[in-house]
Amino acid sequence: MARDRGQAAAPLLITTMAVAVIVVLAAAELGGRVVDRNQAQTAADAVALAGVTHGRQIAERIAAEHEATITSWRSTGPPEAVDVFVEVRHGDQRATARATNALDDAGLP
Repeated sequence: MARDRGQAAAPLLITTMAVAVIVVLAAAELGGRVVDRNQAQTAADAVALAGVTHGRQIAERIAAEHEATITSWRSTGPPEAVDVFVEVRHGDQRATARATNALDDAGLP
């Protein structure tokens, strides 16, 4: 009976280590997705702003600098009041943004 006392420790240790590894891998995967999502949103914001101020050609360059691809582009309004709506893809994440240079009722952008 004295020989059997320590034999449960090895399977328990192996199980605990396996669970710990799975938790760490899941956290790393989730963290990677959060980073990709934030990078996609940053790229979308930058692309929309560049589109309002400099047009689509510069916006495409900004997207490339952010390692993103513009998947949807819509620009409306005359030159003094432009609205740009974009969707970009960064890795497997997508993000949308809108930028405008139109003034609101208080005269603010």
